[in-house]
Amino acid sequence: MKKRIGLLLTLLAFLICGCDLKGSTSSGNISLENSNPTSQNESKFEWNTLYSSTSWDENVVDLIGVIAGDDYKELIPGIDAKRLDYYLTVDTSTISIAVINCYVNNLNTIVDDYEYALTICGFQLSYDSPYGWMEVSATEELVVQYSILEDLHGTSYFELIIYRVEMRMSDWPTDYIGLVTAEDIPVFDAKAYEASTDYNYAYQFYVLVCVYYPEITLEQYESKLISAGYTIGDSYYGSEAVSKLGTRINYYEDYDGSIILMISNDWPYLDIMAYLGMDLPRLDDDNAAMSYSYVRNGDYSNLAIYYDYVDSSALATYGHQLEEIGFVQDGNEYQNGGTYTITSRNYVMNDGQEDEHYLVLMYCLEMQMLAIVIYY
Repeated sequence: MKKRIGLLLTLLAFLICGCDLKGSTSSGNISLENSNPTSQNESKFEWNTLYSSTSWDENVVDLIGVIAGDDYKELIPGIDAKRLDYYLTVDTSTISIAVINCYVNNLNTIVDDYEYALTICGFQLSYDSPYGWMEVSATEELVVQYSILEDLHGTSYFELIIYRVEMRMSDWPTDYIGLVTAEDIPVFDAKAYEASTDYNYAYQFYVLVCVYYPEITLEQYESKLISAGYTIGDSYYGSEAVSKLGTRINYYEDYDGSIILMISNDWPYLDIMAYLGMDLPRLDDDNAAMSYSYVRNGDYSNLAIYYDYVDSSALATYGHQLEEIGFVQDGNEYQNGGTYTITSRNYVMNDGQEDEHYLVLMYCLEMQMLAIVIYY
């Protein structure tokens, strides 16, 4: 599963008519800056210098090699053109690119013809944007972007933009995973990863991790999960591992051999972090059932976390857990009268400071429920 995140570059108008290029009809002998070290011909070209040719010759191929690398320069399909104008530059995202403007006779068919040539040379085509791509390493791809444009004289030409881009990361995406849980997720050993965020069918936020070129099997990963305290079961998405603190990992093998991990959390970790910038402890009671909702309070909404099927000791237990992370009780414990017997405690952290946090704990005797309300 290719989760292709933002491949198509947003380029400046690096066209012949709009770029500050120095004209040239032959290759110079100036050391190339920002060059790809895999090319043996980098000294033949100067950045932002315009070169021209009447055929797809050795100079054109060598210029492509500066960007694509000498091992891949011959894989870019050539074009039969009346004139080829080409140069090296850097786009707005600081990616080095080769631009080749082809003045061809077959403009009506050039896009279809070139897309076919790309597939013959081993490129895959984008379904919704004009580019072809191929993997050149576990994390990097070679891209050929194409379009029909007009120069200042109103003459149409076929433009190629060639670049290499890092599409995947070589390190386990710890920062992404940290958006949904503070727990350590066992690493799925692999050569490359891709991470993104989304919402599932229940509108629950999750992190999607695509694991490319896995170095262990799913069975071996399950063993790592079990050793880390996860319970393995089945779910809507396939196999599922659940930690004692509510982190969920749904996983399956995709058709291309990559592994898909969907990481979410039953605990409202993202919401708590938004309120406090820190996580809260879970109630130390294995028999409690946790849920949460937002409670309207005037113009504001407060996050409320509920624990059902707990006895009255839950109030003191959770209060002690808060004190262990720096909260202190604000005032005395008090009890409200009425239909329900509700005992409350207020807790504050950084009292009177800019980063003050305020929580209210309420225990309802009749409902056997502890509520934790986050005010700020």
